[in-house]
Amino acid sequence: MRFLYLLVPAVLLRLAMSAVGRHIPGTPPPPAPAAPSPVVPLPAEQTYGASPVPEYIRFCEADVRHRARWRLTYGPGALVPFRAYHLVEGVTVAASDVRILDVLLSQYEPPSRVRPYVPEDDAEREAERCLLAEAARGVA
Repeated sequence: MRFLYLLVPAVLLRLAMSAVGRHIPGTPPPPAPAAPSPVVPLPAEQTYGASPVPEYIRFCEADVRHRARWRLTYGPGALVPFRAYHLVEGVTVAASDVRILDVLLSQYEPPSRVRPYVPEDDAEREAERCLLAEAARGVA
């Protein structure tokens, strides 16, 4: 019986809405398909996946090999586009080909940083010995 009390008002409401000329909203109509966007081709030098660095794989390999001491760069349009900057010494090495740059960086030895603790000529050595002998006598 309770079911009828719930069902009768819903049916009466539905009949009243249809009598007034209103309808129960249903699903909205599907949206119209969007117009395709115009395709703009990329310039010839900027194709997808192309790198501006020639022999990019070799450039990356050389960069990984020498990363501890050098920072490698590429400057397009220069006479020597491949450059490497030493991180400590401030030396710059440039080459027109990445293979040549790799060989140059492999062969480069930074200047020695040995300090002259031992004098080179005999007069300086003798003066050093005298100073050491006096210091030893002063300690004893």
